[in-house]
Amino acid sequence: GRHRVQAAEDIQERTGREVFFGSYAFDGDDSQALRYVYSANFYRRNLTTTQKATVGVAIKEQLQESVTQGQRTDLTSTNICRSSEGEHGTVQIAAATVGVSRETIRKAEKVKELAPDLFESMQAGEVTVEKAVQIVHARENEQKREELKAIPPPQGKYRCIVIDPPWPM
Repeated sequence: GRHRVQAAEDIQERTGREVFFGSYAFDGDDSQALRYVYSANFYRRNLTTTQKATVGVAIKEQLQESVTQGQRTDLTSTNICRSSEGEHGTVQIAAATVGVSRETIRKAEKVKELAPDLFESMQAGEVTVEKAVQIVHARENEQKREELKAIPPPQGKYRCIVIDPPWPM
């Protein structure tokens, strides 16, 4: 950072020796570079498992974009199986990069898809992955209950005995 540069410049002024800021060429593709940057800098941050999972979702999405970029769109059913293996691989890579399980990444991804507001709370560290999944399930169940309330009960006699019909008796 800037403090290192300033310290090096101070040393250079006092000693008269040239200070070298080293760098090296990275041999790898963009996804490998991304994983390297995350893994090299990730340990410095004090993140919860939930926050790591949200970063893992972002890494997975970036990896998935790089995997699917340039692929053919006229896939057959046998090729579709191969592409799903690629998705499994990106989840595994993202999970290993941030240090959480694949299932945690998948849960966070589901929350992002179904409840973006909860995902933002997860990023801020306000809600855990498990709590967010419970809230998403509760919302889904409430929506199903509302849909079932809209189903009108059958009229007249019917020959089927139902223990727990979705309409009030």
